Amino acid sequence: MKAYILIQFNLINRELFGSYIKAASSTIPAFGGQVIVAQENPEATEGSLNTTRTTIIEFPSKDAAMNWYNSNDYADVKHLRHEATDNGTLIFLEAWQRPQH
Repeated sequence: MKAYILIQFNLINRELFGSYIKAASSTIPAFGGQVIVAQENPEATEGSLNTTRTTIIEFPSKDAAMNWYNSNDYADVKHLRHEATDNGTLIFLEAWQRPQH
């Protein structure tokens, strides 16, 4: 079952974040992942957002997503995201499956 990582945060250092994007994006394909959404200032139709950037990464499974997140390659660059952003959240989500009748 596919899984997703939802990341939301406020960008505070664009240059450092650019370094993170360059380094982190090369680690994702090895785990079968791909970035499917990366947007600054998304529009909230209901409620309000407390963050200015949203990213969604798709993986073939939750195990693949967790393996990427816990990999040595990603560990080497994760600190760049933490230093370049604030008010961040990272959430693992499994794809919804229609209940069987």
